Amino acid sequence: MDSASASCSACRRARESASTRCIAATRSPSRFAGCSRVFASASSLFARSSRAFASSSPLFASASRVFARSSPVFASASRVFASASPLFAASSRAFASSVPLFAASSRAFASSVPLFASSSRAFASSVPLFAGSVPLFAGSVPLFASAVPLFAGSVPLFAGSVPLFASAVPLFAASSRAAASSRASAPRDCRSTTITSTSAASTARRTRERPSIRRPTGEQHGAGWPGKANTCARTPISPRCPPSRRKRLAPPNEDYFYEALPFAETHPDHLGAVGALFGLRPAPPARCRLLEIGCATGGNVLPMAAAFPESRFVALDRAEDSLAVARKHAEGARLQNLALHLADVREFEDEPASFDYIVCHGVYSWIPDDARAALRRLVRRHLAPHGLAYISFNTLPGWHLRGALRDMLRREVGAEGSAAERVVKARAFLQFLGAAETLAADPARAWLASELQTLGQLADDYLLGEHLVAYNRAEYFSDFARDMQDAGLAFVTDAHVPLVLPERLGPAAAEAVRARSGGDVVAMQQSLDLLELRCFRRAVLCRDDVAISRRVSVDRLFPLVVASPLTPGATSPNLGEGVEETFLGPGGTISTDQATLKAALVALAARAPGGLPFDALAWEAGERLGLAAFEGEARARLARNLLGLYTKNALRLWASPKPVARGVSERPRAFSFARYQASVGSPFCTTLLHEGVQVDSFDRVILARMDGTRDAAALTEAALEEARRGEVSVEMNGAPCVSADVFAEITEQKLLRFARMGLLME
Repeated sequence: MDSASASCSACRRARESASTRCIAATRSPSRFAGCSRVFASASSLFARSSRAFASSSPLFASASRVFARSSPVFASASRVFASASPLFAASSRAFASSVPLFAASSRAFASSVPLFASSSRAFASSVPLFAGSVPLFAGSVPLFASAVPLFAGSVPLFAGSVPLFASAVPLFAASSRAAASSRASAPRDCRSTTITSTSAASTARRTRERPSIRRPTGEQHGAGWPGKANTCARTPISPRCPPSRRKRLAPPNEDYFYEALPFAETHPDHLGAVGALFGLRPAPPARCRLLEIGCATGGNVLPMAAAFPESRFVALDRAEDSLAVARKHAEGARLQNLALHLADVREFEDEPASFDYIVCHGVYSWIPDDARAALRRLVRRHLAPHGLAYISFNTLPGWHLRGALRDMLRREVGAEGSAAERVVKARAFLQFLGAAETLAADPARAWLASELQTLGQLADDYLLGEHLVAYNRAEYFSDFARDMQDAGLAFVTDAHVPLVLPERLGPAAAEAVRARSGGDVVAMQQSLDLLELRCFRRAVLCRDDVAISRRVSVDRLFPLVVASPLTPGATSPNLGEGVEETFLGPGGTISTDQATLKAALVALAARAPGGLPFDALAWEAGERLGLAAFEGEARARLARNLLGLYTKNALRLWASPKPVARGVSERPRAFSFARYQASVGSPFCTTLLHEGVQVDSFDRVILARMDGTRDAAALTEAALEEARRGEVSVEMNGAPCVSADVFAEITEQKLLRFARMGLLME
């Protein structure tokens, strides 16, 4: 995501600059006289364009009708925008003061091109607001245009027909842009801690739930981690309807399989921290037993096994080809603590043992009812007393929307032909669905356009497994929870904890949800799904004979590790009490005047992308504030503030520290499994944060050799050797380059990037 806005002083400069430009617009009628001369000299060109304009009048008439139907929404939004835009209004008054001069030149122009004047009057009489102000309004306020997609869909037609009119008032447009920029960058004036979102995705955090209701990323979550969060994914993830990048248990007769990727929210470090917050005592990740149901090619479970050699991992899948790939990689990476089984959930019988963590991602919605029942029994039978299970599934009512597109695709593509042939047919049909650009103003078409854009960027295996696969059944969360309860399992929370909190939807929605649910957890979560039209969930479950403490107290944070993507907005932030400082993150900005929280965030920024145990973080924050001790109320206050940021997706919590390097050492060492992936030419590598990142040929050459025995010069020489052999290509000014100095600089940049991503070990 984009980084957050600049510091408060930068905001003030932006407002002052915008104000100056508005004053200039007011005091410069000569500029508009110049515009009139432009209009006069361009009359012949307008005469030619007027004929094209007249010929396209039916299309504009149609657009006018669409606009007229949506005018109540536009009018309402206009009132809101006008009331919030004093600078814009000031610029409008300046523009209005110059109308007589502009009108005079317009009359002269109209007299020279009567055809254009006639057609303009006809069009203007039907939509005067649209004809007079929309090109400038839409061009200078993209935020408003994005809020009214029906209106925005019509704007490009009109704007494209009268480009000279738009270019004739550059001063007005420039001052409007300055006003919008000043408003966007203005910080909140408040004490304590505030969070300002910089994108629509972060308001829910996220999600196609890849933080949020999504299937792997960020998401978003994750959500929102700089340089990470499965950067190998091909598309941004929306906050509500997550497509899965992986499916499991592919039918044996399918001629394709799914490339498994790492998913951070299935990692025992993440699940262990989630369980601890709710009063459970899950096993430490360094010495645990984990079962993955539906491992596909092993991209999720293999890096875990490499990271925790003292733990035991078992994985199963019914797709023989996928499992063969997983076994090949397990042998290549020399993993001795992993057992892979070719099995169906209805037949699987591992040694009589329990597992501390059971992961089942991208399976539950894609298997029939008898297999679902068998999966539930398997999880309950093998889950340890304080163990945690992760099960993801498609949910209603949100999936009804995506299901409509799936039904169309399956009807058009059919079941005949190879996977590759079906993908070609599906892509062609999706292209056909996107052809009706003139219908973009329709709300249903607007949703479809967004969905088509997403599908156009996702991999073929997702299209096959989500929309063309024979079985894919979503269900309401309450039905899922009931089936789990019947099997002896209880819902704990969502793997992305902020998503279970109704407060993130605003006070009114939270009050309505709590009143409707009457304090029942399942009813509350179902109500949230109905409000959000949620289409994907990642449930964390435990045995029903274990007590779940849903009132999270600050002391549960004490044994956990805290990590943050936030960086100080100022080079040397003032840590004094009462002085507000801003911290920038991928999902927004954090502003606080609390000394302890500022000191803690500065300490976490210095340790990123790794984290600090809470006690170590409290001690370091105290050191930065010059405190001899950091106990009692100060410690509890810091914990409360950090928990608050966690619920807003601004922090991560782990069950154990990660051995992530703070920077680049003299002889850097990369994560062992990432080195293996680089050595076999994988297009992505897995970080110590359990996230996939894309790598190129230069990356792979040096990553594969980063075992702690080579310095930067040796890594540079290795890259040069591969370049001479044609395995690495570097160009400068369009020509191949094998300069040692250039390669040394590239190597240095690559190493810094690896450190930021969490690929380097301490």
